[in-house]
Amino acid sequence: MRSKPYYSRNKIVSLIKKGRIYVTDNALRTAEEDFGWKFEDIKSALLKLKPKHFHKSEPRYDNP
Repeated sequence: MRSKPYYSRNKIVSLIKKGRIYVTDNALRTAEEDFGWKFEDIKSALLKLKPKHFHKSEPRYDNP
């Protein structure tokens, strides 16, 4: 079992700033329907996450 998140906040921020982000069609659609958010709004929200928002990974025993 992990004692820290799989990806650090710094790694995630770095990837987003490099354009290495993928948002599923379903996530884009529901973000638009529920919040009026576009792709750039999602990126902005992700960049505002703080270290406290990251938790250690839990093991998965099934495929998503």
